[in-house]
Amino acid sequence: MNRLLGLCFVLFISLALLLPGCKTASPTPDAPASHWTLNAPDSRPPAVDFNLESRDGSMKTLADYKGKVVWMTFWASWCAPCRNELKLLKPLHEKYKDQGFSVVAINVDGADEKAKAKSMFLAFRAGYPLLFDSDTRLAQQYSPSIEIPFGLLIDREGRQVVFHRGFVPNDLPALEEAIAKELQRP
Repeated sequence: MNRLLGLCFVLFISLALLLPGCKTASPTPDAPASHWTLNAPDSRPPAVDFNLESRDGSMKTLADYKGKVVWMTFWASWCAPCRNELKLLKPLHEKYKDQGFSVVAINVDGADEKAKAKSMFLAFRAGYPLLFDSDTRLAQQYSPSIEIPFGLLIDREGRQVVFHRGFVPNDLPALEEAIAKELQRP
């Protein structure tokens, strides 16, 4: 009996770790799902500026993406939903990059894990930028609990359009809709 209870406990914990780890936000009428927060065009807060190292060692800032619509996704190498999202974002990046869209993957692993994260990212052949937030300062400004993955859609003016917590493949249609809608805005 104790062995069965122990097995059930392990199964429960395993399932809990595999779920996207979303806290549900108060849904808005336009929000595609409960873990999305949508900001109306007239009330979008500015995105937090950053100065982060890229995979080639150069430093990147938010200003480097001015004039583009950007999906910033925060991830860690040990996070299975994060790795899945990174792979599934490649087609979106490819489809919309010529229209002024970019995915930016921001890794939050510690500095001692940077080489591992870089190697993993390169194996995905994502084709979009990788930045490192090893001290998690940027991540904490958007999500103090740093529940990953989480992402933000940033408009051409550098304002937050959407905040999204967690990731499941069924999130992609809503994300693509938000990207396409934002790319159509003047």
